[in-house]
Parts: sequence; C-alpha cells; structure tokens
Amino acid sequence: MKDIEQFRKLYLADLGKIVNYGGNDRPRVRHVGNWERLPSKIYLDKKHDDYLNPETLYEDYNVWIWSDTDFFHKNIIDFSMRPYGNVDEMNEQMILNHNEYVQPDDVSIWVGDVGFGNDTKINTIVDQCNGYKILIVGNHDFNKRKLRQLNFDEVHLIYNLPTPEGELLLTHYPMDNIASPMFNLHGHLHVFPNHDTGHPLHLNVNCEVMDYRPSLMEDVINKVKMRKMSAEI
Repeated sequence: MKDIEQFRKLYLADLGKIVNYGGNDRPRVRHVGNWERLPSKIYLDKKHDDYLNPETLYEDYNVWIWSDTDFFHKNIIDFSMRPYGNVDEMNEQMILNHNEYVQPDDVSIWVGDVGFGNDTKINTIVDQCNGYKILIVGNHDFNKRKLRQLNFDEVHLIYNLPTPEGELLLTHYPMDNIASPMFNLHGHLHVFPNHDTGHPLHLNVNCEVMDYRPSLMEDVINKVKMRKMSAEI
C-alpha cells in the first residue's frame, strides 16, 4: 500500500490547477485553501479507538459505496432527472435503498456531497443509515468555508483501498493526474451533462449511475476490471 500523503499532494495539485470557467481563469475548486488545510485523515468519531485498517477493509467487511446523495437538494431532482416527485420522497426512498443493502455490521463509503442545508438536518439522514460510515469529502460537504460536522465514523480527504484488482484511490473530484496501476473511484459528475470522464482509470460512483443505492465493492471491482480490460491497461 502506497503512502497516502503522496497521493494527497497530487490530488491537491489537481484541485488547484487553473482552469477557465465562463471566460475566467480560476482554480478547479473554489476556495482551494479550504481543501489544502485538510489532512488525509480528517476525523475519527470519539466512540471509536482507531480508524478501520484500509489494507484489510475489503477482506474484513462487506463494503458498499456511493456518492452525491445530495439529500434535501430540491434542484438536483430536475437537474439530474431523478425519479422522485419531491425532496421528501427522494430522501425517504434513498434511505430505504441504503438500508436494504447495507447491514448494521457492514461498511458504507460515501464519496462526497451528502446533502444540503444545515448540519443538524443532514445528520437526521446520516443517523438513519446502517453500518459503519466513511465519508470522502466533497465540495458540498463544506458549509461556506468550514467543513460540515457530519455524523460519520470516519472522514477523509482521500482514501486508498487495496483490493484484489489493485489499489483504488477514492476522491470526490475525478483525479486527472492519476497514473496506472492506481485506479480512481470518484463522484461529483452527475448523469447530466456527462457522468463519464472518458479516462480509462476513472469510475464514477455517483448514486445516479447506480440506481440510487450503494453498490457492493465486489461489483465495483468487476467494473474496474472491465474498464481496464477495455483500455488494455
């Protein structure tokens, strides 16, 4: 397992690169300094003695993954054509979807953008979801310039997960400067306008491309394998 700090530096460099939006040059993420202040491991809930070991996580637990749940985000229903009539229906159904698959002794990894509104409201959703919950920080997990205080067991900026198909690097934004043999599981990109970067080392785990439920890591690894094979990596 490679040193997570070297990947943190690469990720931050990627987030801070200058891009053009609407004719204006700016860093890829707004307020990049907020991200730069975050360590790789951000938070461990006080009810736990230590972080789960990522080197054995896949072997020790049923691991599930999803991203960009965006609970309480009214506009996301129209923007991404989510199949829900309103926010309450979306929230309720996605909680049910999560708990239908993720059992109390399982681990679920959320790759950013949990919800909108105040932290207390978002935590009413998080607290209803089964399992040991790990958050990879997304842009909507900041409230203005402060990181939200959400009830996850662990919070990370970036996460390295060894699997039988190789080491997976989990980040919210797709990591453009990733290189083989690493493979990037990311979120951030919604169904519209395009959920696929086209990069052979990227796989989007946004809930919108996974039927609004977490996917078993074993199934995700199979997709990674197929993507590598199609690119002959």
